Amino acid sequence: MCCINVSRCSKSKPDFEPSFVRIEDIMIRNTITIEKDADLADAAKMMIKQGISGLPVIESPDKLEQPIGVISKSGIGRVGL
Repeated sequence: MCCINVSRCSKSKPDFEPSFVRIEDIMIRNTITIEKDADLADAAKMMIKQGISGLPVIESPDKLEQPIGVISKSGIGRVGL
C-alpha cells in the first residue's frame, strides 16, 4: 500500500499512485453532520467554526443516521447567505 503522507514514509512523491490508494485509507471517520431540518445559517456557522467546506446531511429515522446528501459552502453561497 502506498503511503499518502510522503513526509512520513520512504516513498517519494513520483511513486505515489492514486490507483493504489483506497478511500478508506484517507476518509474521515468521525464526520461532522447536520440534520436535514437544520437552518442554513446553522450549517454556515458550523462550517466556519470547524474550518470545513461541506457537511453530510442526515436524516435520523428511528435514531439511525442516514446520509441523504451534502451541503457545501458554494451551495450556501448560491442562495446568498
